[in-house]
Amino acid sequence: MLVDDNREEHRMMIFSNDSHLVQERLIVENDAKHDGILAQKVHEDSYTVTLYVLLKDYGLTPVFRIKPRIRFHRSNYDNLSSSAPLQYNLDDIIHFAELKRGVDLTEKIDDAKLAEILGDAPALKDIADDAALQLVSQRGVSLRNPPFKTKTKVFGKSEDEGVEEGGIPIGTFLDALNQPQRTEQIFKRFARGSEFARDLREALSPYEDFEFQFGLYSRYERRDCVLANGDAETSGNYRATFDPWTALGYIRTAGNTQQFQILMHERGTRWEHKIMLEQMDVPTRERLATEIPMLRREYLIGRVLSKSQTALTRLAELRQSQLNLTTDLQTGYTLRLEIPVPNKRFSVIEHRRKLRETFNRTGGYRLHSLNGEFVERHHNMAKGIRDGVVWTLDSVDLLTAQPELAAQDEGFLIIKTPHPNRFVVRSAEELRERLPKNGFEKCWNETVDAGGYTVLSHTSGRVYNVSYGRRNTGSIYEGNITQEEVAHYLSIEYLGIEPSRVSVSHSGIPADAQRSFFDRLFNRQPTPPLFNHLIKTEAQVISEMKILAQHCKEKLEIP
Repeated sequence: MLVDDNREEHRMMIFSNDSHLVQERLIVENDAKHDGILAQKVHEDSYTVTLYVLLKDYGLTPVFRIKPRIRFHRSNYDNLSSSAPLQYNLDDIIHFAELKRGVDLTEKIDDAKLAEILGDAPALKDIADDAALQLVSQRGVSLRNPPFKTKTKVFGKSEDEGVEEGGIPIGTFLDALNQPQRTEQIFKRFARGSEFARDLREALSPYEDFEFQFGLYSRYERRDCVLANGDAETSGNYRATFDPWTALGYIRTAGNTQQFQILMHERGTRWEHKIMLEQMDVPTRERLATEIPMLRREYLIGRVLSKSQTALTRLAELRQSQLNLTTDLQTGYTLRLEIPVPNKRFSVIEHRRKLRETFNRTGGYRLHSLNGEFVERHHNMAKGIRDGVVWTLDSVDLLTAQPELAAQDEGFLIIKTPHPNRFVVRSAEELRERLPKNGFEKCWNETVDAGGYTVLSHTSGRVYNVSYGRRNTGSIYEGNITQEEVAHYLSIEYLGIEPSRVSVSHSGIPADAQRSFFDRLFNRQPTPPLFNHLIKTEAQVISEMKILAQHCKEKLEIP
């Protein structure tokens, strides 16, 4: 069995300026004398575009991943700038694809030994005097033991015979997903195609009423490494990949053309580990257990979410910025209402369908015309508080803000989240310089997954994001992990108001008093007190949110 056919990757992020130093310590370079433990596997076509399959209107399904890949040469990459949109047609070629599904293990993995190798809790101790390490380590609360997944692959060429079989056209691959009766016929002529088709049919059987589409992509050059001193059989017992400055984007379809639109370049290098712990000899395990934890401490290398989850969050931010809304609540914080739900709904496709149907009918609310897609956000945040300021490390972004304010209002939880200052961290040294010199009063981890739809109120013209979410909270301290019960909820977040409706947004206010505070101020006309204006507007928004929340409770059967 190949090393990456079973264990899910342990994903970590190295700050951009530290990446070369970490790889230099680990990788043996050609014939140079070096005590590194890894040897790089050189691929002829190292540049890769990976596509991510989404459910149309319902986002990324959490129970499996379908990831076709397109290989391309360096010359093709250099014909355009790294951020220029690539274009592929439906007859362009997928070189190989993989299906990843969760699997229950019959044999338990030794988590203590794995923690020693990777430098995680409970092996991570003596961090009380290192505020930066204490903060970064919090991301391991929910990410340190990724679930086991089994992979099935199909190749556009025969690996055994080295015979090029023409590859799998992108359009044909989509047909295989959306036309189950053709799946086996399409894949059977490709290497491992029959096995792939069988597993794919089984995975997709609950989703035959849905349409699949390519929604995201990642684009990177990968450094693929294995153990330097092992033979052909043992070198793959530990495999590491380094992906620097990965480009993440989304896919716009126009006719037969797929245009890849850039969302971001990750400001760091992804370091992913795949370990066959049971097959590794003791000296190798001890060497890894020395090198990896040492590097993670020195360079503050924390856990990180998957590329697809990161891209979905950036796509959600882009979709929101493209709604063409006006901000009529200039308060410096985001206004949100939460309703607890008794069980998980975010990850259940049927609940996503019911949520969409609630706003896809005639009535007082409808999906916004500029964004009818399912909008997802995923965050794994390390947090620390000192002197009334919350420091948050989200991947390589360091944010500072005051704590959230939360209060009950007629049975609903109203949350005000101050807008943070944001700084991109480029090195471990830079992070240490920016954190409080006297450490944190406490540190914790907060992992949030939320997804829903952008909803317009016909009555007021105000726009809200209505989402199901789940929140995991816990902490790591001196090797001990504590976790709170998972919170499941429905969230209503105020986004803004349609420009055409600003003049009538303040119901009950005379027409001559409906002009905004800033409009009056800039025209040197008498203005009402700023706080009175904001209080009235906020009260209106909260009142609308409670009406919308009651509507959701009735339609979605929330007790």
